[in-house]
Amino acid sequence: MASQTLTAPQDSTVDLAPGAGQGIVRKLAQTVLARPDFMGLLEDALISSLKAENKVFDKEQGVLVTYPDAKTRLAALLGILAQFEGDPVKRILHQHVGTPGGAQDELAETLSASPALRGAVERALRKADKTAQAAEAAEAIDV
Repeated sequence: MASQTLTAPQDSTVDLAPGAGQGIVRKLAQTVLARPDFMGLLEDALISSLKAENKVFDKEQGVLVTYPDAKTRLAALLGILAQFEGDPVKRILHQHVGTPGGAQDELAETLSASPALRGAVERALRKADKTAQAAEAAEAIDV
């Protein structure tokens, strides 16, 4: 198996998305993202999850047998690809909202054509509302 060496990006500065998290979660995320070693740690975690292994004791041979942990590897791969591609609801909203020329009508058509997408958007909006309410409560406590 050929080995591939990944090089660190030239600019390892990571910014928190404008609508990502509120209150203490946002402060924690900003602190973690400010660490210079964060991107390297993140890269190591991603790569090691793709190389996950499991061990089982073989009674007949009396030794530990190591084998690839396919379930963990697949979950890691799917999670990585999903994040690289973007959360589907956020991606669809980003593609439709804020683009000039009939974007609102196109978004309305897309939502009406897909009950599953409409449900996902409604869940995302409810979650965002709860997050905003929790942030307001946290700010009230901090005062």
